[in-house]
Amino acid sequence: MPSPQGSATPTSVGSLSASDYTKKLGVPVPENANMDLLFAILEWMHVPYKFGGNDKSGVDCSGLINQVYPKVYKVVVPRIAADIRQKAQPVSRSALREGDLVFFRINTKEVGHAGIYLFNDYFVHASTSRGVMISKLDDTYWNKYFVGGGRFSN
Repeated sequence: MPSPQGSATPTSVGSLSASDYTKKLGVPVPENANMDLLFAILEWMHVPYKFGGNDKSGVDCSGLINQVYPKVYKVVVPRIAADIRQKAQPVSRSALREGDLVFFRINTKEVGHAGIYLFNDYFVHASTSRGVMISKLDDTYWNKYFVGGGRFSN
């Protein structure tokens, strides 16, 4: 699948800098960002949303986490967003760091949406309307539904 800029997806992490990722992902990437994580995300950007999906033909939020998290952090997490939150060590919003998981309750009693925290309030997730994308926690919509963070040790 082409990258967001229309060129071929890169084949090695070392070949891209933070400024390259800033261009490809459309968000300001700090120099100290985890390039392995960004590379994994770039491979999934714009994959369409599919409930229960777990591959590049379509993926849901927990499917994305299940694909990216073990590859980058060598940690296997549960398949369902609510189960992921239940198994993760709770993390406050102010203590979030790269690789933590963020959880949302959108018009339900249970956590029904999750993403991977990146940096500077950005997180990656599989949106039902736009597929895999990067959003900001302080956006009005996400801020309204945010219920907490979680961390798995690797």
